Amino acid sequence: MNLDGWVVDYFAQNPPPYFLTQIGLILKRLGEGDDLAFLCVLFGIYAYLKRDGKAMRSSAIGILATALSGPVVQAFKHLFGRARPLLNLGDFHFIGPNLAANGFDSFPSGHALASFALAAFFSRYYPKGKFYFYAFAAAISLVGRVMLREHFLSDVVVGGALGIALGSFIAKKFEPWIQSGQESPSGSKILVSETFERPLRAIESHWKSLALVTLFSGVTLLTGLNRSALWDRDETEYAQATIEMRQGNDWLIPTLEGEPFIEKPILLYWVTRASAKVFGDSETGYRFPSALLGILCCWITYFIAQTLWGGGAGFKASMALASSILFAGCFNLLMTDPLFVTFSMLSLLFYVLSYKKEDRALLFLILSYSSVGIAALAKGPIGFFPIPVYLVFEFFHSKLSRWDFIQRNIVKCAALSLIPFIAVAPWFMYVFSREEKATSSFFLYDNLFRFLQGMEGHTGPAFYYVPVLLIGFFPWSFFFIRAAAQNWREREDHSPLRAESFLLLTWILFLFVFFSLSANKLPHYIAPVLPAMACWVGKIWDDQTARNPLNLRNTFLWTLTLSGLLLLAPFALILMKRPQYFSIALLTPFTLSFAALCAASFWSARERWQKSFNFVFVAGFLFLLSAKIWSFPWIEKFRVMKPMGTAIKKLVPQDAKLYGYFVSEPSLFIYGGRTFPKIEDVSLDALLIRPEPTYVIVPELWLKSDIPFEILEKASGFAENSGEVTLYLIKNKL
Repeated sequence: MNLDGWVVDYFAQNPPPYFLTQIGLILKRLGEGDDLAFLCVLFGIYAYLKRDGKAMRSSAIGILATALSGPVVQAFKHLFGRARPLLNLGDFHFIGPNLAANGFDSFPSGHALASFALAAFFSRYYPKGKFYFYAFAAAISLVGRVMLREHFLSDVVVGGALGIALGSFIAKKFEPWIQSGQESPSGSKILVSETFERPLRAIESHWKSLALVTLFSGVTLLTGLNRSALWDRDETEYAQATIEMRQGNDWLIPTLEGEPFIEKPILLYWVTRASAKVFGDSETGYRFPSALLGILCCWITYFIAQTLWGGGAGFKASMALASSILFAGCFNLLMTDPLFVTFSMLSLLFYVLSYKKEDRALLFLILSYSSVGIAALAKGPIGFFPIPVYLVFEFFHSKLSRWDFIQRNIVKCAALSLIPFIAVAPWFMYVFSREEKATSSFFLYDNLFRFLQGMEGHTGPAFYYVPVLLIGFFPWSFFFIRAAAQNWREREDHSPLRAESFLLLTWILFLFVFFSLSANKLPHYIAPVLPAMACWVGKIWDDQTARNPLNLRNTFLWTLTLSGLLLLAPFALILMKRPQYFSIALLTPFTLSFAALCAASFWSARERWQKSFNFVFVAGFLFLLSAKIWSFPWIEKFRVMKPMGTAIKKLVPQDAKLYGYFVSEPSLFIYGGRTFPKIEDVSLDALLIRPEPTYVIVPELWLKSDIPFEILEKASGFAENSGEVTLYLIKNKL
């Protein structure tokens, strides 16, 4: 290990020149798992355009190899627990098995393992590029990791060896499938049209469809979880409450700054606490459950549409959902909505199965109403909304008279409704007995008053959710409108909609009307309608590709128009006299999606509907992936709370007095590693004149004092709840 110490000491004493450091930072970025996966995605798109089946298969398995390298390297990291070079604990400092010790995850290098895994994998199928693949991996490992003193030399050597072993194993395991895409029996290359023009003919069983759904939704949702700090206040409040529950060893009553925090039920905190135990107190640790639930929600959507209209509709519905903006946004945040949406949709799936499989109807109804209880334990009373949806559906589609329907169903409905109440009652009864005031506030303030009157500026007009859904369900929003119109036209004479369509319509309209009438509005409230909308989109595209082609020219025209308007959106920063926030990084997602939609429109004009669907999906997929990889890091540069919190943790001793003067956000507590009081009732002089060392976080607007002080840190940019702001961390001069 002497070589490790010598290499680290050499680069510490002889820092590389600026240009080489910048190259190292670029290579460090390219060596991250999501960037390597994105390179595979670009290779797959290139292969699609070149109509190369072998290359498309290898790009898909390349993404899989990148995804598998993550858990492999994490297992080794937490098994050995080696200190990173920048901790200055020596080159042979190991703490052994641990779950999430920050900084003790040096051995082996994840960048080296992932990059060499891809190099070994692609070298097997493209031997002429072997030198370049391995040179790229070596540059990432040596320049991007060792030179920057992020890893010891032995870390990247062992990581590279493990990566070669993993990449070679995957290449060998999938070789028959990948090579089958190279030559057809006649000796000519299989065209993409043969492989992807009719994907449902090639996908003959559910597991293959679900494998593709898992792959693409996983890349969309799991990429870049740590590329942005937690957002104030929802994410940071839930994270801080989880931290305080762990510190107090309390599993039942969440607190925030030591006070009961019964703003949402308990399920979110249980799930988040378990995830943080595995992944640590980090953005990934807090957000991972939401991303995992997003993948599960895509599965559920697949089975709902498949049960109603067949596997083709299920596959397309789940792919549409995975590539829509609002869905990916909701399921990448630490919020209650991912739990609420997933278990609400699980309830709908079981209800659909009870409707389709009458011999096991009661079992599926019990499972459906049980899922309602879990949704209510995640979000509160709104979790019970599926029950009136089912009643309305049954009421209008029952062959019984209205009175007979009521007589026959009232007992059944009452009995089934007891199931979700039994699921949530124990926790609510417990917290009410312990914290009566906070629990009463939850029902009256956090639910009833939020509906009746807007709070915290979260208000909007009655049509608020129309633009939210147009943009949030992009690039599929206008296809949903066309699907709704088509379902209406398919009615027989003046009869109601078919039962399957009417059930989803009832679901969508109930939520849309309810949240439109609510005075309190936020975009993510409407998220439960997205899977149901995706089911309709899946059906219309399945009809389009397989049975009943429609004229979608106007639909594509409206979609391209909306995409063009979104493409112009970043330029509004210049008109708003905020050119410092404008960047090509912001423009890239809109440009890529617009180009893909142009290609989709091109193929639709030639009635190549499967190609057209693929490119619409690519438009959403590239938008989300490029936003996470490029746009979010650019935005992160202008956020002030995490840098200020990091400065607190680094510069303020744990036993020192710390105050927030007219500023206090949970993100400062999380990234600063401590809570502190917010002061507004005394002057800044009164804080700084104290005889002991006193530290204060203060906005520039209030930085006025006659008492001498020193500025320890300054951060300028924007905060979610304050707009543009400049914060200072100051200390009194004793």
